[in-house]
Amino acid sequence: MLAPETLDEIAAAVKAANRHGEPLRIFGSDSKAFYGRRVVGTPLSLRMLSGVIAYEPTELVVTVRAGTRTSDLEALLASEGQMLGCEPPHLGDDHGAAQFSNSPQRLFDHQNAFFSAVALDKLV
Repeated sequence: MLAPETLDEIAAAVKAANRHGEPLRIFGSDSKAFYGRRVVGTPLSLRMLSGVIAYEPTELVVTVRAGTRTSDLEALLASEGQMLGCEPPHLGDDHGAAQFSNSPQRLFDHQNAFFSAVALDKLV
């Protein structure tokens, strides 16, 4: 299993796999391994690439690395009275932040109402 710790190491692993025509099975905590068809390829874990890159609570913006655990991100946001703008599936104790692209939005919470009001204000 490959477990790169930097973006350069990830890039090198992807380039090497491409050069040899070998598929990669890229994952964080592997919490969705049971879902869908079996994925083949050399395992490339993003677990070591975790943590907060930037957090601006007053701007409602957070950027995290792909291997960051969802529970860690939710705890950080909760410490500022905030939450995610989507409802990620909680698949066991260990799930990653990279899953949010397929998560349903929280349609009726106060923060999304605020985000929507701000976005609408900017459009009008």
